[in-house]
Amino acid sequence: MRSLHTLACVALCLALMVGSAMGEDLYKTLGVSRSASQREIKKGYHKMSMKYHPDKNDTPEAMEKFTQATRAYEILSDDELKPIYDRQGMPGIERKEKQGQNQGGGHPFGGMFGNMFGQQMQQKGQQQKQRGAPITLHVPVSLEDAYSGVSRHVDVLKRVICPGCGGTGAHSHSDVKTCTRCSGTGQVTERRQLGPGIVQTVNQPCS
Repeated sequence: MRSLHTLACVALCLALMVGSAMGEDLYKTLGVSRSASQREIKKGYHKMSMKYHPDKNDTPEAMEKFTQATRAYEILSDDELKPIYDRQGMPGIERKEKQGQNQGGGHPFGGMFGNMFGQQMQQKGQQQKQRGAPITLHVPVSLEDAYSGVSRHVDVLKRVICPGCGGTGAHSHSDVKTCTRCSGTGQVTERRQLGPGIVQTVNQPCS
Protein backbone atom coordinates (compact mmCIF):
# COMPACT_ATOMS: atom_id res chain seq x y z
CA MET A 1 0.00 0.00 0.00
CA ARG A 2 2.82 2.36 0.84
CA SER A 3 4.46 1.81 -2.56
CA LEU A 4 1.16 2.46 -4.34
CA HIS A 5 0.69 5.64 -2.32
CA THR A 6 4.23 6.74 -3.23
CA LEU A 7 3.62 6.08 -6.92
CA ALA A 8 0.38 8.07 -6.76
CA CYS A 9 2.19 11.02 -5.18
CA VAL A 10 4.92 10.89 -7.81
CA ALA A 11 2.34 10.79 -10.61
CA LEU A 12 0.53 13.76 -9.09
CA CYS A 13 3.75 15.75 -8.81
CA LEU A 14 4.66 14.97 -12.41
CA ALA A 15 1.21 16.07 -13.56
CA LEU A 16 1.55 19.34 -11.67
CA MET A 17 5.02 19.90 -13.13
CA VAL A 18 3.79 19.27 -16.68
CA GLY A 19 0.80 21.53 -16.15
CA SER A 20 3.05 24.28 -14.81
CA ALA A 21 5.42 23.93 -17.75
CA MET A 22 2.57 24.05 -20.25
CA GLY A 23 1.31 27.29 -18.73
CA GLU A 24 -2.32 28.37 -18.73
CA ASP A 25 -4.93 25.98 -20.15
CA LEU A 26 -6.47 27.83 -23.10
CA TYR A 27 -9.09 25.15 -23.59
CA LYS A 28 -10.20 25.58 -19.99
CA THR A 29 -10.28 29.34 -20.51
CA LEU A 30 -12.88 28.86 -23.26
CA GLY A 31 -14.72 26.13 -21.36
CA VAL A 32 -14.08 23.40 -23.96
CA SER A 33 -12.22 20.08 -24.04
CA ARG A 34 -8.83 19.55 -25.69
CA SER A 35 -10.56 17.49 -28.38
CA ALA A 36 -12.96 20.33 -29.24
CA SER A 37 -13.57 21.14 -32.90
CA GLN A 38 -13.07 24.61 -34.36
CA ARG A 39 -16.82 25.12 -34.23
CA GLU A 40 -16.90 24.25 -30.52
CA ILE A 41 -13.90 26.51 -29.85
CA LYS A 42 -15.62 29.40 -31.61
CA LYS A 43 -18.84 28.72 -29.72
CA GLY A 44 -16.94 28.66 -26.42
CA TYR A 45 -15.29 32.00 -27.21
CA HIS A 46 -18.61 33.61 -28.10
CA LYS A 47 -20.07 32.35 -24.83
CA MET A 48 -17.20 33.82 -22.81
CA SER A 49 -17.23 37.11 -24.74
CA MET A 50 -20.96 37.51 -24.14
CA LYS A 51 -20.43 36.82 -20.43
CA TYR A 52 -17.35 38.96 -19.76
CA HIS A 53 -17.44 41.73 -22.37
CA PRO A 54 -16.93 45.08 -20.57
CA ASP A 55 -20.08 46.49 -22.17
CA LYS A 56 -22.14 43.78 -20.47
CA ASN A 57 -20.12 43.05 -17.35
CA ASP A 58 -18.65 45.84 -15.23
CA THR A 59 -17.06 43.66 -12.55
CA PRO A 60 -13.32 44.17 -11.95
CA GLU A 61 -12.41 40.70 -13.26
CA ALA A 62 -14.50 40.96 -16.45
CA MET A 63 -11.85 42.74 -18.51
CA GLU A 64 -9.17 40.21 -17.51
CA LYS A 65 -11.46 37.26 -18.31
CA PHE A 66 -12.43 38.80 -21.65
CA THR A 67 -8.79 39.44 -22.56
CA GLN A 68 -7.81 35.88 -21.64
CA ALA A 69 -10.67 34.44 -23.71
CA THR A 70 -9.71 36.57 -26.72
CA ARG A 71 -6.06 35.52 -26.42
CA ALA A 72 -7.06 31.85 -26.15
CA TYR A 73 -9.30 32.06 -29.20
CA GLU A 74 -6.61 33.78 -31.29
CA ILE A 75 -4.25 30.87 -30.62
CA LEU A 76 -6.67 27.93 -30.80
CA SER A 77 -8.32 29.19 -33.99
CA ASP A 78 -4.98 29.60 -35.78
CA ASP A 79 -3.96 26.62 -37.94
CA GLU A 80 -0.27 27.26 -37.23
CA LEU A 81 -0.34 28.21 -33.54
CA LYS A 82 -2.79 25.57 -32.30
CA PRO A 83 -0.53 22.55 -33.06
CA ILE A 84 2.37 24.35 -31.38
CA TYR A 85 0.28 24.97 -28.26
CA ASP A 86 -1.00 21.38 -28.20
CA ARG A 87 2.58 20.04 -28.24
CA GLN A 88 4.52 22.64 -26.26
CA GLY A 89 1.99 24.78 -24.40
CA MET A 90 2.40 28.51 -23.87
CA PRO A 91 6.24 28.31 -23.78
CA GLY A 92 6.10 27.14 -27.40
CA ILE A 93 3.80 30.03 -28.34
CA GLU A 94 6.12 32.51 -26.64
CA ARG A 95 9.13 31.12 -28.51
CA LYS A 96 7.21 31.36 -31.79
CA GLU A 97 6.32 35.00 -31.10
CA LYS A 98 9.92 35.86 -30.22
CA GLN A 99 11.12 34.28 -33.46
CA GLY A 100 8.65 36.41 -35.40
CA GLN A 101 9.86 39.57 -33.65
CA ASN A 102 13.50 38.73 -34.38
CA GLN A 103 12.79 38.07 -38.04
CA GLY A 104 10.82 41.29 -38.37
CA GLY A 105 13.46 43.48 -36.73
CA GLY A 106 15.79 45.72 -38.67
CA HIS A 107 19.40 44.80 -39.37
CA PRO A 108 21.92 47.04 -37.60
CA PHE A 109 23.97 47.35 -40.78
CA GLY A 110 21.00 48.08 -43.03
CA GLY A 111 21.86 51.75 -43.40
CA MET A 112 25.53 51.06 -44.20
CA PHE A 113 24.85 48.62 -47.02
CA GLY A 114 21.59 50.16 -48.19
CA ASN A 115 23.20 52.30 -50.88
CA MET A 116 25.59 49.59 -52.03
CA PHE A 117 22.84 47.05 -52.67
CA GLY A 118 19.98 49.45 -53.30
CA GLN A 119 19.93 48.79 -57.01
CA GLN A 120 19.66 45.02 -56.58
CA MET A 121 16.84 45.37 -54.07
CA GLN A 122 15.03 47.79 -56.36
CA GLN A 123 15.20 45.33 -59.24
CA LYS A 124 13.83 42.54 -57.08
CA GLY A 125 10.98 44.78 -55.94
CA GLN A 126 10.09 45.61 -59.51
CA GLN A 127 9.90 41.92 -60.38
CA GLN A 128 7.33 41.27 -57.67
CA LYS A 129 3.72 41.20 -58.72
CA GLN A 130 1.93 44.45 -57.97
CA ARG A 131 -1.22 44.24 -55.89
CA GLY A 132 -4.16 46.59 -55.98
CA ALA A 133 -5.42 48.66 -53.09
CA PRO A 134 -7.53 46.80 -50.50
CA ILE A 135 -11.30 47.04 -50.86
CA THR A 136 -13.04 48.44 -47.77
CA LEU A 137 -16.75 47.90 -47.20
CA HIS A 138 -18.92 49.27 -44.40
CA VAL A 139 -21.44 46.61 -43.40
CA PRO A 140 -23.75 47.52 -40.48
CA VAL A 141 -24.16 44.79 -37.87
CA SER A 142 -26.05 44.62 -34.61
CA LEU A 143 -24.31 44.34 -31.24
CA GLU A 144 -25.54 40.76 -30.90
CA ASP A 145 -24.12 39.81 -34.31
CA ALA A 146 -20.78 41.43 -33.41
CA TYR A 147 -20.52 39.20 -30.33
CA SER A 148 -21.87 35.94 -31.73
CA GLY A 149 -20.60 36.25 -35.33
CA VAL A 150 -22.57 36.41 -38.56
CA SER A 151 -21.99 35.59 -42.24
CA ARG A 152 -23.34 37.84 -44.97
CA HIS A 153 -23.12 37.90 -48.77
CA VAL A 154 -22.37 41.29 -50.31
CA ASP A 155 -21.88 42.46 -53.90
CA VAL A 156 -18.57 44.19 -54.58
CA LEU A 157 -17.59 46.31 -57.57
CA LYS A 158 -13.88 46.16 -58.35
CA ARG A 159 -11.53 47.05 -61.17
CA VAL A 160 -10.17 44.15 -63.21
CA ILE A 161 -7.51 43.95 -65.90
CA CYS A 162 -8.93 44.15 -69.40
CA PRO A 163 -8.65 40.66 -70.97
CA GLY A 164 -8.25 42.18 -74.44
CA CYS A 165 -5.20 44.37 -73.85
CA GLY A 166 -3.92 42.99 -70.54
CA GLY A 167 -4.14 46.45 -68.98
CA THR A 168 -1.75 48.08 -71.46
CA GLY A 169 -4.41 50.03 -73.35
CA ALA A 170 -2.94 48.91 -76.69
CA HIS A 171 -4.91 47.22 -79.45
CA SER A 172 -2.23 44.54 -79.95
CA HIS A 173 1.16 43.52 -78.58
CA SER A 174 2.87 45.03 -81.60
CA ASP A 175 1.62 48.47 -80.51
CA VAL A 176 3.44 48.21 -77.16
CA LYS A 177 6.85 49.88 -77.18
CA THR A 178 9.31 49.40 -74.33
CA CYS A 179 10.91 52.58 -73.01
CA THR A 180 14.61 52.53 -73.83
CA ARG A 181 15.48 54.60 -70.77
CA CYS A 182 13.82 52.60 -67.98
CA SER A 183 13.09 49.33 -69.83
CA GLY A 184 9.43 49.67 -68.94
CA THR A 185 9.90 49.76 -65.17
CA GLY A 186 8.91 53.41 -64.77
CA GLN A 187 11.97 54.05 -62.60
CA VAL A 188 15.42 55.32 -63.54
CA THR A 189 18.30 54.30 -61.28
CA GLU A 190 21.35 56.54 -61.05
CA ARG A 191 24.54 55.65 -59.19
CA ARG A 192 26.74 58.46 -57.98
CA GLN A 193 30.33 58.09 -56.79
CA LEU A 194 30.60 60.27 -53.68
CA GLY A 195 34.08 59.15 -52.71
CA PRO A 196 36.40 56.15 -52.46
CA GLY A 197 34.14 53.16 -51.80
CA ILE A 198 31.07 55.36 -51.28
CA VAL A 199 28.29 54.96 -53.84
CA GLN A 200 24.88 56.60 -53.67
CA THR A 201 21.92 55.06 -55.50
CA VAL A 202 19.06 57.37 -56.49
CA ASN A 203 15.78 56.15 -57.98
CA GLN A 204 13.70 58.66 -59.92
CA PRO A 205 10.48 58.37 -61.94
CA CYS A 206 11.09 58.01 -65.66
CA SER A 207 9.93 61.01 -67.64
